[in-house]
Amino acid sequence: MKAAKLLSSFFFLVVIAACGTGGLTPTPTATQDLEARAVAAYSFAPDRNWMEQAEYVSSRSRDICDASGYAARVASFAKLIIGMDGAHENAKVDFVVEEVTVDGTEGSVSITYLLNGEPPLVSNQRPRRWVLQDGQWWEEHEAWQDGCVGWKLFE
Repeated sequence: MKAAKLLSSFFFLVVIAACGTGGLTPTPTATQDLEARAVAAYSFAPDRNWMEQAEYVSSRSRDICDASGYAARVASFAKLIIGMDGAHENAKVDFVVEEVTVDGTEGSVSITYLLNGEPPLVSNQRPRRWVLQDGQWWEEHEAWQDGCVGWKLFE
């Protein structure tokens, strides 16, 4: 009987100790993974480092439209938004992740564009398409097969 009580007390302490350590670290959800990836991708906007941002585009897209083509498209878009807003050409540009949804291996990331911390006067803020490939999220336009000419990421 004494051994049973001792064994019972031991198991109780083991359970308490296991609960007290916090147990397993929860794994991030697909939505959290995509949000973190999108935030990282769009963090290059203030420095206008579009070549670094291009590293977050799917490999099959980059095979058709290389990083320099992607960077040129995004740079053109930034200039367009700045020009339409009447802001100085050196205005600080930010892409802020607002909403992220995931449906299987496709995701949608809605971003807000900011110029000097404020929304521009004219902006079409359509969600960006992301795809899960080889366990990683990548930005990919629906018309990625069309190459740089058809690459309309920011329309």
